[in-house]
Amino acid sequence: MSDALPLIAIVCVGVAIGWWSRRRGIRLLPKVAKVAAFVIGVQVVSFAVAVLISSDTLAMLAGLSMMVVLPVAGLGLAGLGLGWLLAPNMPEEPSAFPPQQPAPPVPAAQPAPPQIKLNPRQRLVLFVMPGVGSLFWVGLWLGFTLHDQQPPAGLAEGVVPAALVLLATVVFGVRWLWRRRKSAS
Repeated sequence: MSDALPLIAIVCVGVAIGWWSRRRGIRLLPKVAKVAAFVIGVQVVSFAVAVLISSDTLAMLAGLSMMVVLPVAGLGLAGLGLGWLLAPNMPEEPSAFPPQQPAPPVPAAQPAPPQIKLNPRQRLVLFVMPGVGSLFWVGLWLGFTLHDQQPPAGLAEGVVPAALVLLATVVFGVRWLWRRRKSAS
């Protein structure tokens, strides 16, 4: 049964993405077709190059990757289509005003550079992410050290920067919570 779970998960992810895109009115077919053409094209080109240069290793890798990607892509696309079919159509919102004549063209002004606006939850996630990564790093190093084992060289070399990032994240997080508590009072 454990062999079927990844396949079921791929179909379920496809269904969820298909459902979501239909509810949002997003047309995924052109985007999915471009990605699929690129992924399959890379494999076909690598297989053709392997045949041209008589490389058994490259041919084996290209063949194995095709054996994995094609079924996964097929299941994902099947789930995507199923989700698209099962999702209800979004009702069109009635317009409060009758259609008007188009406005005369306005001379094009210099467009402003795009600005990214993040809501507080997105900023919090971006703030917490390095802290979680550094917590794992320091936790792994502590696990090796507390069990009297030699940590890997890369882990030992990066523990000081990870500890500094963790410390900064904790300090700024406590400061943010303290300010939030004071403003609520």
